[in-house]
Amino acid sequence: MFDESDEDEWCAYMYSLAEFMWKKGILTDDIRNRVIEMIDSDFAMTEWIAAGSTEEKKRRKVLEKFRDMIISPQCAPKKIKLDLHMEDIFEDGEYVVVQKIRSNGTQGSSGTLSVSTHSAKTVTATV
Repeated sequence: MFDESDEDEWCAYMYSLAEFMWKKGILTDDIRNRVIEMIDSDFAMTEWIAAGSTEEKKRRKVLEKFRDMIISPQCAPKKIKLDLHMEDIFEDGEYVVVQKIRSNGTQGSSGTLSVSTHSAKTVTATV
């Protein structure tokens, strides 16, 4: 996942999340406030400033427009359609190695699965 130590990636993640949530009418105050704080504090602007005043001004204009959008009223919450890919990705008889991760984040046991795709669009596996 993303973390704040990579400012460019964190901005891309947070700005995309805020835009998606706003367009769907589900932007929370917490996400909105965090993004506004990032914009107002010049978070991840180092490369834009180093690129010169023209690029910096363009970026600031885009961020100001984005800021105005996310503080404007949202639409009513919209239904989110899941885009599920239901194609088989394994062939019968292939083996897949899995590692279990416990809820506390530690690694559990591992195993090899034999894949069987005989049921319609459902992968069943036996250990």
